[in-house]
Amino acid sequence: MSENIIELSPTMTRRANFAHPLMDLVDEYKLSPEDNEEAIKKICLGDKSVRDELILGHLWLAKDVVSRFRAHWPETIRFTDDMVSESMEALTEFVENSDCFPSEFFNKCQQFLVRRVTIYINDNRSIFAASRTTNERRAAAGLPLEYHFTEPLKEGMVGCLDPNPSYVDILDAIESLRETDKEHMHTLITMFLEQDHDIDEESLSPEEREAIAKLSEIGNNL
Repeated sequence: MSENIIELSPTMTRRANFAHPLMDLVDEYKLSPEDNEEAIKKICLGDKSVRDELILGHLWLAKDVVSRFRAHWPETIRFTDDMVSESMEALTEFVENSDCFPSEFFNKCQQFLVRRVTIYINDNRSIFAASRTTNERRAAAGLPLEYHFTEPLKEGMVGCLDPNPSYVDILDAIESLRETDKEHMHTLITMFLEQDHDIDEESLSPEEREAIAKLSEIGNNL
């Protein structure tokens, strides 16, 4: 897994349950093992009559994917509505176009949903913290937390570090820094100044440094 993009590794299995009007009743639509197997066999043979049944029966999988992103990448929580929409659209597309063997259906469907949500998140993020587990380990070791810039992640591409991003979203940064200390907030604010206004921290006056300190405190209290 690249450290420069938000994505789920196979070991990221923790879930964070959440409420959402489109996802609250997913368990009611879940098919029995027998019905699920029969519907998958039909759809893989090109029988579209079970399309809607199979989509509803796998909404729980779409919710599961979103819950894993929320658990392992907390800053994606503000994208919950978008992740729900993206995962449902991906599920519909996968079922509509499925040509795999029945035994492959679940794994390929899950991979398709994860990939689509991954692409969406990385296309709409400019800065983010490393995964929660990575930063927990770094914090325990007394090391600075990690932050990364992203470039839009297109199908088939591997995310890469952009040392001179075209923009840095202040909302992204604040979301990433909600639980960090003043030093880290200060670092990110000075990065905004340098990137957006070409201001070097060494050139700041005492008054400007004080203003940054106050802004850092406001950010940490959000």
